[in-house]
Amino acid sequence: MLACALIVAAGVLLPTEQAAKAMTCTVESVRTTEGWQLDIKVSNSGRVPVSVSRTSLPWAQADAIILAAVTADRKQKRLDQIFPVQDAMPDVVEIRPGDLASGRVSLTVHFPSLSTVLQRNDVVISWSFQLRGSDGVNLQRQAGGLVLPKDEQTAK
Repeated sequence: MLACALIVAAGVLLPTEQAAKAMTCTVESVRTTEGWQLDIKVSNSGRVPVSVSRTSLPWAQADAIILAAVTADRKQKRLDQIFPVQDAMPDVVEIRPGDLASGRVSLTVHFPSLSTVLQRNDVVISWSFQLRGSDGVNLQRQAGGLVLPKDEQTAK
């Protein structure tokens, strides 16, 4: 699990304003019957509600998250990626203090060869996203990475 912090970046915030609008996120890899997915949770750990554009949520639209998958071996082969069409509603999601918004991004859909590659190698996944406030101001960009383990049951 990877944890990160988001601070609403609407101009220069004073320390007390930063604490009032603090956001946190966690990103975990999850293997389901439909394949590997990123489970992403964005929560409001601040004291005031934060409104974000639904289209900037990383699970709402394929272009709302930057993804890369690379084999964890000497070849460091980058897996080919596709961008599924997703039409998110252009509305606003309000995250109240103590609440969270969550969703999943299918790595198996973005990287069709992932299951095959995992038969031979671990795969490093890099991700990045940037939420956009309902006022049009971008929040701090978040990024991280994790390793999907080689599937020992089908390893070749």
